[in-house]
Amino acid sequence: FGDIGVGNLRNFYTKHDYIDLKGVTDKNLPIANQLEFSTGTNDLISESNNWDEISKFKGKKLDIFGIDYNGPCKSKYMFGGATLSGQYLNSARKIPINLWVNGKHKTISTDKIATNKKLVTAQEIDVKLRRYLQEEYNIYGHNNTGKGKEYGY
Repeated sequence: FGDIGVGNLRNFYTKHDYIDLKGVTDKNLPIANQLEFSTGTNDLISESNNWDEISKFKGKKLDIFGIDYNGPCKSKYMFGGATLSGQYLNSARKIPINLWVNGKHKTISTDKIATNKKLVTAQEIDVKLRRYLQEEYNIYGHNNTGKGKEYGY
């Protein structure tokens, strides 16, 4: 059956579509350590103990990127991040990634790990990178492509 944790990672990063919202406005609620947004179908709430960081986003338009997953009581959770909206490059940039495959170093640059944002969250890079690595190197196994056999899967 394999490692359940690896199976969960594979499913989380490859079976769930990521959410990429642009220009979502925080509801500017009076709760100092919380942001709340409406996506039309769901409300997203972000909490932090760092009130200074939260205050930078209060009442502003944001871009939100992440993967949602189901929680208890019909709630959904999201692994993701937010950046201020409107801070875009003229064209998307590929984010170079350093890989070591079978002890050999190489740097990849692909449209699959790219963004047009001036500031990008670690979560956005993480989600895109893991999806790419599963598709190309089968890091979590069982992608039915035959790829990854030379790396141990």
